[in-house]
Formats: sequence, structure tokens, C-alpha cells
Amino acid sequence: MKFLLTTGEVTDKVEKYILDLFKVYLNVMPSDIPGAPSLGFDFNLRGIPKATLRDELQRRVTDLIKQIQEQFQSVTISLTSLSLVSETKATLVITVSGTESESFDIKV
Repeated sequence: MKFLLTTGEVTDKVEKYILDLFKVYLNVMPSDIPGAPSLGFDFNLRGIPKATLRDELQRRVTDLIKQIQEQFQSVTISLTSLSLVSETKATLVITVSGTESESFDIKV
């Protein structure tokens, strides 16, 4: 099966496609794309106490991983690292069946 990436490149590697899809989910808010309300993920964490901010962010990233994992049951997706850089920025790395992503920056 061939997959179209956001770069316009075509790949037959599902791991590469999932990493690209994950990047889309992190950069698109729900309802940003008309007709695709389930695409995107809301990382708005206003009102979350600083002491629990990292835990809440990890919970939401884990939920996103589970959501994508349901669509691609032939691969394993895991959160490799999550760092809270500041109260407004975090970085994370995921692994898809042994293929590690680049570092993703998230505005929180």
C-alpha cells in the first residue's frame, strides 16, 4: 500500500506515514478542517496547574497515540520522551515499530 505524506512524497512505509500523520494531528486543532472534525488534537492546557501540566500533557499524548493505534493495529506506537520546556512549550518523540520520530514541538 502507498501513502501520501504532507510533503507530497509517496511512501510504502506505514511507519513513516504514521509519523507524518502524528505531526498533522499535533499541528491541527479539531474543526480546523471542514468536514474532518476528528482530525487534530487540542493541546490547550490553560488552567492546568503547573505542577500537573506534564502529567496532563502526557495523558493527552497517550490518548492521541491510542486513537492512531486503533487505525493501524499492525504497528506499535509508543511515547519515547516528553519534556516540558516551559509553561507554553513541550517537546516529544514517539516511536512507531522501531522507527523513532524527530522531536515534535508542541505549544501548550
